[in-house]
Amino acid sequence: MRKKLDTRVDTLTVMLTKELKVTPEKSLQGGLRSARPFIRVLNQLNKASLSCDLFLALCSSILRAQLKRVRRDGPALNYVSSASTVFFTNLSLMTTELQKVAFPGTGECAAAFVVWATREFNLFVSYVIRELFVTQSSLSSLSPCIAAVSTKCDQLTSLGLDLRYLLDGALRGPLTKALKETRDKLTDTIKLRCSEDKWKPFNLNNRQQRDKFLAEFSEAGLTSMTSYLTGDCWLRLSNNTILFTRLYLSLLQDCFQLATSELLYSIEDTLYVVMQHQLKHVDASLRNDQLADEREFIVQNADFILNNLLTLCENKFEQHFQFKSKKLAQVKKEFQHLA
Repeated sequence: MRKKLDTRVDTLTVMLTKELKVTPEKSLQGGLRSARPFIRVLNQLNKASLSCDLFLALCSSILRAQLKRVRRDGPALNYVSSASTVFFTNLSLMTTELQKVAFPGTGECAAAFVVWATREFNLFVSYVIRELFVTQSSLSSLSPCIAAVSTKCDQLTSLGLDLRYLLDGALRGPLTKALKETRDKLTDTIKLRCSEDKWKPFNLNNRQQRDKFLAEFSEAGLTSMTSYLTGDCWLRLSNNTILFTRLYLSLLQDCFQLATSELLYSIEDTLYVVMQHQLKHVDASLRNDQLADEREFIVQNADFILNNLLTLCENKFEQHFQFKSKKLAQVKKEFQHLA
């Protein structure tokens, strides 16, 4: 009797395994839902290890099939964003399926699932890195995409699946390189603009442009811009100073979106070097005898950069990271004599 029962169990196991095995000719349309009865019976037959392996193999096939459906139209950044949504949505559904339906109340498949999820996640992240960094995308383009991936990754934590440390570790190298490249490009831009700086007040042309300008900078946190107005439309700041202000605030925001503990040194270094290059230009201009007539105007610009822009950035940095930036404080101290 026992032998006959074992034979029936083995036969049923083979049949169930065949139903769950993924083959090229099989449709995945039913997804995990269609696999539920087979998984349940295998578990009842004390074949939890086998059903777990088959469940995870099915998850892998579904994940790949879903990712293949993502269209590659447009820039790589758009594609990565769409692929990330598909990947994390499916991974979330698979985690819920495992915890609440396939293997509820047991830890039999939990460890294997974590190993599987880690492997799939590492494959996906390596793919994301190839897509994002092979084209040397700008930091402004990269940062919202990386931030979106990080946010989706964090959402898995509520399901007990913490993969953020893997993401941060994998992105550390490419993002450190991207920050260095951005720093170098921005310093080159600053050098070019500084070489063309005439140290003349900035003309806002008309009241409409003036109001638009004031609203833009007020929204960014620079609420004292009206104190630099003279007449209706003239600003006691140079065009170069205005361009640098926009550049630096944009850089700061990009850094915030990329921020992890591993990248803090590179972020602070980038912010320090870019600010330092602009202030070196101001310092050199004040020492230039040919610009003696513009000295008062240059000092006003220095005061704005140090005591308005840089102070704002220090406050934003502290608010975001919950501690003060030593590098921003350092660059302010180095050039405080300018104002």
